[in-house]
Amino acid sequence: MTPLAYDEMNEVERDHWWYVGRRAILSEIISDMNFESNCKILEIGCGTGGNLDMLSSHGNLIAVDMSSDAVKMAKAKNIKNTDIYLGSLPNEMPDFAYKFDLICMFDVLEHIEMHQEALKNIKSYLKDDGRVILTVPAYQWLYGKHDEHLHHKRRYYKSELVDLVISAGYKVKQITHFNTLLFPVALVVRLYEKYI
Repeated sequence: MTPLAYDEMNEVERDHWWYVGRRAILSEIISDMNFESNCKILEIGCGTGGNLDMLSSHGNLIAVDMSSDAVKMAKAKNIKNTDIYLGSLPNEMPDFAYKFDLICMFDVLEHIEMHQEALKNIKSYLKDDGRVILTVPAYQWLYGKHDEHLHHKRRYYKSELVDLVISAGYKVKQITHFNTLLFPVALVVRLYEKYI
């Protein structure tokens, strides 16, 4: 992402309805997984730290981002019991002292050129019974200026994402669209951006 995109994210992610709603949905999904309160969580691509408070409420959190500016912004949020490091997938991750119960990548995979290799590599950080939560933008036909601004390599169709995850060695427990009530609004905005 561009420095401007990180600045924009840092300004709005705490209160903007999209981020607030997404965090609520993701928090409920994590709660339903019934992890122990001291479980170990890794967020890859933490950006400016908008999810850190929510994730740290579910366990012990380590976060990583590839941007030194984003890491500084995330650290400035002073989230208790959270360590934040510089690193990127697929091959420039920090060394961790332990494996994780949960790895989260929220709107990260679409930024990575070698997305299959990235998914394969994060398995080495995951406990045998660990889980991964991915969120990605849907429908390649919606790819437009917003995606370019955020340096997305692609958007995903559901079947394509399932094939990718399985080929990287994972089992798919659940795959769904979320925020579907907002899809008509997002569709109009993305199509307007793309064709106007």
